[in-house]
Amino acid sequence: MTEHATAPVEVFRVVPRYHDSFKGVLLEDDQMLRWELDEQAVPLPAEIPGSLHGELGGTPADYPTSDPASPVLSAALLQAVRDRFSGTGHFIPVNVPGLATGTYTAYVPTTVADCLDRLNSSAPEATGRIRKAVFHQERVPLNVPAFRLPENRTYVYWNAWAAHLIESSAAPGSVELRLVWSSDPTATPHRDPMGF
Repeated sequence: MTEHATAPVEVFRVVPRYHDSFKGVLLEDDQMLRWELDEQAVPLPAEIPGSLHGELGGTPADYPTSDPASPVLSAALLQAVRDRFSGTGHFIPVNVPGLATGTYTAYVPTTVADCLDRLNSSAPEATGRIRKAVFHQERVPLNVPAFRLPENRTYVYWNAWAAHLIESSAAPGSVELRLVWSSDPTATPHRDPMGF
């Protein structure tokens, strides 16, 4: 009997692909960060304030921010992924002056997964960033699109299926997938996937 090859378990960071006509969103997500750090003591924000940045004449991006704590989706991108992401996190309106309500929505995952291989990962920095993250394959929560870590609650990590769904649903060439970790030992992770 021949064994069927299975895809490796992979974890990504999703960021916008910047270009000369890029127009994105800067978030003022202090309350969101506080909620991620202590969900019991801090209320979930009803909305996240934001502002446009980038090329004045550009078209607002489908995935408009590299903010690691609060991934933001355009209305079209949200429509493409909402059914698959429903029940796995919070959809929070992003209020951007000059844009219609509903133009952008943040997706913040509620799953906090204890799957980091602490022995083989770098220690979290003061900001929470982990430069080199290695995961216990069997503990990665593959049934959800994205998760956060107990060691790094303000950074979102995407499972491969969700990262590729975002990439394929966004405007062509507008999203970059940075490989954080793969169960395939021959894969090469991004040199600093959670950096800017």
